[in-house]
Amino acid sequence: MTSKKRKNMKSSNDEYHNNVINTWSTKMYEKYKNSLWRWADLPFSDSITDNKYLAKEYLNCPVTKKIKNKSILEIGSAMGSAYEFLKASKLLDSCKYTGIEVSRMGYEHCLKNYPDAKWIHQDFTKMQKLEKYDYIFERNAIHHMPEPLKAYKKLFKSTNTAFSTCFRSCLKGETISDLELANFKTDNGVYFCSIINLFDLIELAIKEGFGNFKITFGGKHEKISNNSSNPFYLSPKVNQEKIYLSRCKIKMIKVKYEKSPVITFVARPDNIIKNLKAVVLIFFKLRKIKKAYSK
Repeated sequence: MTSKKRKNMKSSNDEYHNNVINTWSTKMYEKYKNSLWRWADLPFSDSITDNKYLAKEYLNCPVTKKIKNKSILEIGSAMGSAYEFLKASKLLDSCKYTGIEVSRMGYEHCLKNYPDAKWIHQDFTKMQKLEKYDYIFERNAIHHMPEPLKAYKKLFKSTNTAFSTCFRSCLKGETISDLELANFKTDNGVYFCSIINLFDLIELAIKEGFGNFKITFGGKHEKISNNSSNPFYLSPKVNQEKIYLSRCKIKMIKVKYEKSPVITFVARPDNIIKNLKAVVLIFFKLRKIKKAYSK
């Protein structure tokens, strides 16, 4: 990277951080009040509750057993819909729930409507210290942050039991986190459209002590505009087909594996048919990772 490029990136990142609260505090943010959540989006399972940390999970099974006395952290809690879903299930201690949210609108809504939980209004990327939590999760929040792998690493280190994430992914090429190459826009500012390499994320997690993974391939990502004035922009320098721009979800458990990491890969039949080349690539790359980290 040239010094000019590095300087431009620093300037863009500084502008982003200085305005990030306003960027995420627009009228459109109210739509997140109606966000739907499923157990498949979260790091919990009955097998974890039963201390079966190496069990494989193929189906999206609902959680039925109580999760007692466990601390939970959500990154990007938005308007509190995940908390509302979990509280309605009556399966966990809501008093041990913490949500970190950058939007002033989201934070104030949660504070007013869900006083039983702890809500923190802060830019997560600027937090220097993070407590340990039994369960941590995020959904489509980290891929809007700069240096997403750095953010994931911080969360991996703070997870005691299990972590889950949903994100914009690529299957080839490096993770992209550059406002000049990819950005989304609101009326109040610009934010990151980071694209995270699936396999780099898995290897990072293995190095941080995770040994059991359920990877769900969500299929090809919708095409992002090459027009820089569009609210959703990805530079024509990035070949969306070549990098296999896609969506992925991972549930991972922090556990010592016996011979090699337990990696379960799932996808809906229609996604397999429509994206067969990508599915085959993932299958063989995951097999290579398992072999590389075998004892």
